[in-house]
Amino acid sequence: MSKFHKYSYNNILLILCQQPNASLVAGYTPQKVVRINKWKKLNRFVRKGEKGIAILAPCTYEKKRLDDRTGEEVTEKGIYFRAVYVFDIKQTDGEPLPEEPVWINKGDGGQELIAYFNVYADQCNTTVVTKELTAQGTSGLGTIELKEGMTPLGQASTLAHEFAHELMHPKELRTADRRKINELEAEAVAYVVLDHFGYKLNSPNYIALHEGNREKLLACLKRISDTAQELIISLKHIAHSVKGIEETLLQ
Repeated sequence: MSKFHKYSYNNILLILCQQPNASLVAGYTPQKVVRINKWKKLNRFVRKGEKGIAILAPCTYEKKRLDDRTGEEVTEKGIYFRAVYVFDIKQTDGEPLPEEPVWINKGDGGQELIAYFNVYADQCNTTVVTKELTAQGTSGLGTIELKEGMTPLGQASTLAHEFAHELMHPKELRTADRRKINELEAEAVAYVVLDHFGYKLNSPNYIALHEGNREKLLACLKRISDTAQELIISLKHIAHSVKGIEETLLQ
């Protein structure tokens, strides 16, 4: 899921149903349609005979009609969806892709993610403090507390987990009967976000402790996908805009 964070939940499912091993997809057409010619812009070309992966693309429309009450002409606007086709990188040939920024440091890592999250906290008017805790962290709707003494990676993953709570779980959803679902959702988001930046967590173990299973994860998948996408996009924007961080990433 972390590889397809720019796609909607429904399109992620469509991609993975048709190409379970897909890793990087983009549009391609022989015609000069720049909007969907991502592979051509990268000087890569889909091999002859390759079958496209169908996804749904939103399109807008305007329709004029006469208002039954006033007799005046009004314009109705709406959205409809049509099938478009994308192709996985394994279906293409051409020039190598540009190298992505190096997101992680050597060793335990996590320091750079902490820096991104600190900026993100300021943007969200969220206070992050470190103190003696029994749990790894807590989310207090505007205040995140972290346990003292964690490794940088542990702190980064806990920040992802607690920010997921901040985004997904307003006060009315923080009830005793929802606790296990809330923890499952937050840890799944943390797993996707950290995976995107190149880190592997032991989240499956944590999720299992909260009775997470395939059915429960599928039921929450859209919320998990949307929240993970929001965090990933925000952190990447921060990484490319904060002075000093961008220089480190692009060395």
